[in-house]
Amino acid sequence: MAVFGAKILHPATLLPAILVGIPVFVGSSKIPEKSGTYICARTEKLPQFRALTLRRKQTLLTLHSLNMLHARGFLAEVLTILSQHHTSVDLITTSEVSIALTLDTTGSTTTKGNRLTDTLMTELAKLCRVDVEEELALVAIVSNNLSQ
Repeated sequence: MAVFGAKILHPATLLPAILVGIPVFVGSSKIPEKSGTYICARTEKLPQFRALTLRRKQTLLTLHSLNMLHARGFLAEVLTILSQHHTSVDLITTSEVSIALTLDTTGSTTTKGNRLTDTLMTELAKLCRVDVEEELALVAIVSNNLSQ
């Protein structure tokens, strides 16, 4: 969950308590009166949601190209272009004719926060049609049984 923005404890910090069976309560340091999370070896009833995180200011690039159907190297070429422009990709989903990439836009040392430079967009446009959606949020959920 830390990858998706959760501010969590490193598992090694919990090891002494876990070894002797001491439950650990993790609460908010900003709002201590609110609820938190108990970390323990066993529970009587599994919670439906184990973790939920929200990361704002995400950008979604959707790259469409019929040329990638049964082709090799398209994704590698896209990632090479992004790397050359110092643009890091968080998540990737692919289909037969499109790739969706999320970019965390919470700052960039080279472009003052705007990672989608004109040069980058021009290079990507040579390969495919590019759709950009900005100011999105990424929500990650870990659940015991999400289908209920």
